[in-house]
Amino acid sequence: MDADAGGSNQDGGVGPATHDPLTGLPTRLHLQARLRRAGSDLGESRWLAVICLSCDRFPTGDTARGRAARDVCLVELADRLRAEIRGADTAARLGGDAFAVLLADLADVTDAVGIGERLRRTLERPVRWSRGEITLSVRGGVATVGAGDPDPQAALGRAEAALGRARPGGPSRFVVAGPAGSPG
Repeated sequence: MDADAGGSNQDGGVGPATHDPLTGLPTRLHLQARLRRAGSDLGESRWLAVICLSCDRFPTGDTARGRAARDVCLVELADRLRAEIRGADTAARLGGDAFAVLLADLADVTDAVGIGERLRRTLERPVRWSRGEITLSVRGGVATVGAGDPDPQAALGRAEAALGRARPGGPSRFVVAGPAGSPG
């Protein structure tokens, strides 16, 4: 699992941060680099996928209790993602309550939806903390990349667009993006 591979700049050093200081997960920047590498290493008849996940009913940071609840949720969700992904996969925090998972080297493109649904259900389990329990609903979007795809990094944008299309359908919804070359 690529949750803390080198290049971290969590201490405020020179250059962009590649890991989120709260969750320890890679950032969007690290995920994009990993997606580029995974796309170039993709073998014939193999797939990779990007799954974007976002929480509904997420605690806001407009009060001291809200900030504490938000931080507890983010750390717990990051830990759950780390525990669920395979060694070759990468979980990242995109910002706010949004996460992404790069599934590297899938044998069957349909596996991405099943894994995405499993991740969604895992993140929807109540988060327990000192002041009670927080219940979330999670939306998801997935995009796949096959061997020879000219722009594997575009899968992140397609997965985010699919995530956006999941919002009007209500909570706990999962949407699959169109093929490479489509707007999402």
